Order: sequence, then C-alpha cells, then structure tokens
Amino acid sequence: MDSALVPLHRIAGPVTTYCDADEIIAYARAINDPSPRYLSGETTPPTYAAVPATAAILRAEQIPPEALRGSAGRVHGTYDLHIHKPITPGTHLHTTADRCAVTASTAGMSVTVRLLSHDDDGDLTVEQFWSTLVRGPVTGGDQGERLADFAFPEPARANRIGSVSLPTTRDQTFR
Repeated sequence: MDSALVPLHRIAGPVTTYCDADEIIAYARAINDPSPRYLSGETTPPTYAAVPATAAILRAEQIPPEALRGSAGRVHGTYDLHIHKPITPGTHLHTTADRCAVTASTAGMSVTVRLLSHDDDGDLTVEQFWSTLVRGPVTGGDQGERLADFAFPEPARANRIGSVSLPTTRDQTFR
C-alpha cells in the first residue's frame, strides 16, 4: 500500500439527515441504552452522532485501488467524538466528510475522516474523527494533519477509579 496515493481534503457533502424521534428510540434500543430520555425520543444518545456521520462517510470519495494494493482487509480503527451542542430530535443535520490524515504503522495505514455536523442555524453540533485501519505493509509515511494522541497514560493504569459492565444481548449485532 502507498499512503502517499490516498487523496486528502476532498470534502463530501453536506449530506442532510433528519433526526427523527422514532429513529432515535430505535437506536437507543439497538445499543441497549435504558435511559428513559432516549427511549422516549426526548433527546439523543451521544453515539447517535454516528448515524448522520455514516451517511456522509458513504459519500466520500473512494480510496484508489493503487493506494490499497497489497492490503489485507480493513477494520474499524478509532472513533473520537466532540459534542459541541446536543443533537435535538426533530432537527436536520448537515454533515461533511473530509479525509484529513493517513498514519502509517507496522499494522498498516490508519485513514482518518473528519466529520462535521451543523444544524439548520449553522451551529457546529458534532465533530467526529473516524478512522479505518487498512491492514498490510505500507510505504509513503504519514500524510495530512497531525492528529491528537489518545494513548492511555501508563501512570493512570495504576490508579483505577472504577469499572462498568454493559450487557450485550444475543441479537444486538443484527437488529
């Protein structure tokens, strides 16, 4: 693979999506979130932001085959979510997708897309960084923007403050 052949900063969108209360309720059920505010459609779970993001990312320009030559598949990488304003049911979000960085590693290349969602007033609602790891040997080095390092600090591992267990139902992956 050659990271230098991955096109950057070719913005797709905006893609307009409607934040429907029934869809929000279905999303909350799909992720097993028991919050009454989500299950009533009154407000949205934070990760609902992935719904309009998916619509925009699907419109982004495909990575050329020559950049992917020698790859061994793709897996979801990281997901960084910055909520600037709550997503309100009943509003439209206008989301753009901008492939902003490629980071090379021994595992392959991590391709990151920045997704910006604005409401009808033009206010930035959500900023997301969504990466995909394309597995395999890579040449070309890092390209594009330098992204924040989200490595968990080693000293913090010794100071555990708690844990959370979340249930997963057998049908969760396909409903």
